[in-house]
Amino acid sequence: PDGRTRQNSPVGRAVAAASAHPTPRRCSENQRGRFLRAELWLDPRRGAAETAASPISEEAPVSQAVESLLTHYESGRLSRRELVALLSAAVVAPRTVAAQPSGLEAAKLNHASLIVSDLERSVAFYQRTFGLAVKSTQQGGVNLAVGDAFLGVYQGGPNAMPHINHICFGLRDFDPAVTVAALEAQGLPAESRTRDGVTQVYTADPDNLRVQLQDVSFCGGLGALGNECRA
Repeated sequence: PDGRTRQNSPVGRAVAAASAHPTPRRCSENQRGRFLRAELWLDPRRGAAETAASPISEEAPVSQAVESLLTHYESGRLSRRELVALLSAAVVAPRTVAAQPSGLEAAKLNHASLIVSDLERSVAFYQRTFGLAVKSTQQGGVNLAVGDAFLGVYQGGPNAMPHINHICFGLRDFDPAVTVAALEAQGLPAESRTRDGVTQVYTADPDNLRVQLQDVSFCGGLGALGNECRA
């Protein structure tokens, strides 16, 4: 696209507005790190010297960093969806840190999973005490319905201590690749694995507690989104 097309695009207008501000907002150290991680994600072959020499310095206006990602989009190296996810993760201002970046906004608490010492005993306890019906089953465990969410109960190994293994947030329009990219753009750990044909994404909080991210319809079942429940 030529310069006029870029200027008339929604992102182009946002860049122009940021540049025209009397005192353009500068990149903080954290923001610069996020942009550089986005650049490395786009081109893993970049060396340390190239990264250090990036035009996105701590004194660079945020609009200049946005311009860099926009160039990648226009050259076809980024899809529109990836551009939006990376921009949202990288440009978020400190005063809006409480807002979740695009691509990671949790729509619901999908489930929590327990590791137990005796699967049959624990399933019987939760069913008898709380009236939880079986929602789906997976190898080594049972998922018990709690409203439209569920509790995963899984058998631990011989020496495993019973514990809460992880919680899972349900995301709308879940896309594993975009979710992993958004996590990495924020400098967060991202683990992707396939189980029963379903791609699962995990990260961790500051205390290293595991957090799983799936589609809002995920039930521990089959299908691309894991939403084909099997009792």
